[in-house]
Amino acid sequence: MKKQLSFVPISLLTLSPGKPVPVDIYSWVHGADKPHLFLASDRILESDLLKNKPDDVELRLFIEPSSRSDFQQYLQRLVNDNDHIKTLNDERRSAIVSEVVRDVLANAFKSESTSTIVGTANLLGQHIASLVSETQLSMTGLSKILHHDYGTFTHSANVALYSSLLALRMGFDEYSIEDIAVGGLLHDIGKLSIEDRILNKAGKLDDMEFRIIKKHPLEGFRRLLSEENVTTCQLLMAYQHHEKLDGTGYPVGIESDEISKVAKLCAVVDVYEALTSKRPYRNAMRPEQAIEIMSRDVGKHLDGEILEIWKEFVFENEGALS
Repeated sequence: MKKQLSFVPISLLTLSPGKPVPVDIYSWVHGADKPHLFLASDRILESDLLKNKPDDVELRLFIEPSSRSDFQQYLQRLVNDNDHIKTLNDERRSAIVSEVVRDVLANAFKSESTSTIVGTANLLGQHIASLVSETQLSMTGLSKILHHDYGTFTHSANVALYSSLLALRMGFDEYSIEDIAVGGLLHDIGKLSIEDRILNKAGKLDDMEFRIIKKHPLEGFRRLLSEENVTTCQLLMAYQHHEKLDGTGYPVGIESDEISKVAKLCAVVDVYEALTSKRPYRNAMRPEQAIEIMSRDVGKHLDGEILEIWKEFVFENEGALS
């Protein structure tokens, strides 16, 4: 079983029917002592590969670390092939787009170049907006495909998708949804200026560390302000997403009427994503737990009307979440 740690997990949903995969794919069924070749390089996934799998057996797929770059390029080609990706069902299309967004954003963040990150975010925002506008996504389906590990790029990718979905529910047009998607990808860019030892600290932050964390909205605003292709919406999402309705937020401490609508939207999904993802100091919460905690902050931190719209989306298929 130790060998599993050297493999990179992937989702079965990211293997698109009709398109050859350029890397070897391995399967690891629970209880097996080693992985087995599931799909050889340049073969197309066929439905009969799954026919003999019992329904109660979890099929986990992996690629070798050396194949990761080739697999990412494969996913990016799928996303850029509009004619093909629109033929896929909503769940598979969502899995491919979310995986590409996360991986491409991760590479951009590793560059630590604001211009590179902004340029990447603008390209990815188009894919997110198209996905949200053209498919029927549910929280149940998203829970199967989104990563929930701790990392600035993972959090930002999820916040971008959540923000877009909430914006759609709130009646924003497609242009605005794309604008908000980019804002979600960029909202935590200021954390690039914070040391990993603080961002990844397993225990409670001390007063000095928390003061440093509280600087990231202002630092993000400063980084983005120098870029040409950043909108007012995106600047406000980065600058105000930690402000609270009662004026106790940061970096400025403005109150309800002074906080932009897009920042209030971002605040709701930012808190939800943080609560439902694993952190160095705690496990991920279930959706109902997160919503219960968030509801206590209505009127103080979060906008009640926006939270109610988000809550309706989260629990549309409540039975599947239990």
